[in-house]
Amino acid sequence: MGTDIYEVIEIRREGHWEVAHLLPLLDTDKSFSDPEWERHWSHPAFINRNYRLFSVLANVRNSFGILPIDTARGLPLDASAESRQRFSYHSHSATRNSPQVTWVSLRELLAYDWDQWTTDSRHGHEPPRSLREEVEPFYSVTLPYLQSLLKNPDDLRLICDFD
Repeated sequence: MGTDIYEVIEIRREGHWEVAHLLPLLDTDKSFSDPEWERHWSHPAFINRNYRLFSVLANVRNSFGILPIDTARGLPLDASAESRQRFSYHSHSATRNSPQVTWVSLRELLAYDWDQWTTDSRHGHEPPRSLREEVEPFYSVTLPYLQSLLKNPDDLRLICDFD
C-alpha cells in the first residue's frame, strides 16, 4: 500500500487566499478508462504519487537523503474556508506522523535546489539519480504551469496532505 498526496492550490487575490480550481472536474463513478480520467491525469496541475517529490515537500517517505523544504507545517492560519473544510478531517498537529498537512509557496518551489543527486537507502546498489529528473513531470510541466498563472510567486501556495 502506498502513500498518496491530496492537494489544494491556493492563489492570493486582493489579500485573500482562495482555492484555484485548476483540475477538470471528475466523476469518480466513471471507469478509469473513461477519457475524463485521462484529461484529469494529463492536466499540468495534476500531481501524481512521487516519493522523491513528497520528500521535497514535507519529508514524507524520504529514504533518499533529500533535504525537504520543511516538515509538516500544518494548515496555514490564513487558509481559505474551502481549504479548511477540505482538510478538516485531519488533526493539524505537527507531532503526528501521518497524515502530514503542510504547505509550500511557489517561491519556495522555484528556489529549491532541484539539481541535487539522490540515492534510495532501500536500494543501495542503484546509482545516484538526478532529483530534477526523478520528480518529472512536476519540474518541467507543473512548476512552469503554476508560474504562468501569476506574476508574484508568493501569491500561490500548495497545501497538501499525505495518506
